[in-house]
Amino acid sequence: LQKRLIIQGGSPGIYENGDGSRVNLIELADNRYTFDDDSQRIIRGTGQAYILENPDYSTETYTTLGRITSVADKYGNTLLTYAYDESQSDKLMSVTYRDGKVINLTYNNLGVVGGIEYLCNGSLICRSTLAYPGTTHTIVGHYSGVSYYTSYSGNTFTAYSANGSSYTSYSHKVTCTKAADYLT
Repeated sequence: LQKRLIIQGGSPGIYENGDGSRVNLIELADNRYTFDDDSQRIIRGTGQAYILENPDYSTETYTTLGRITSVADKYGNTLLTYAYDESQSDKLMSVTYRDGKVINLTYNNLGVVGGIEYLCNGSLICRSTLAYPGTTHTIVGHYSGVSYYTSYSGNTFTAYSANGSSYTSYSHKVTCTKAADYLT
């Protein structure tokens, strides 16, 4: 999930955090909004965008549709930028970090994320093709040129090289235990 403003009747009505939790917004005068919590954040509308001002003076910029487009520190230095495919509603296409690292997303025919690319200074570091129910495996391509297939079935995770005519298979049993199980 990513942060967003939920626009209601042409104005921001709800702020959705990256974890999916939501906070109602209270409209003030002059296209300003405050949060219905103790966070001391405020949103100011400019006509072309909404600027969220945090108590530490960092800012987040949102489109009039509620999509987050950038995050800046208190000095105005851009930390993150978000790009969207304008032909597809709300499809996040990339996140760019201030140090030049980029995460690109692609979508499959079901409209969900089907692949992720990680670039550093313009060079591909890793590419992953994601598996969903009904598919057999995930492909992870490393910058070295080696690709790995991974699959998960039951409690067994298997990874093997996809390059060449032979491969080595490594299986590992995955067991998830709740933290409460460790309490005495």
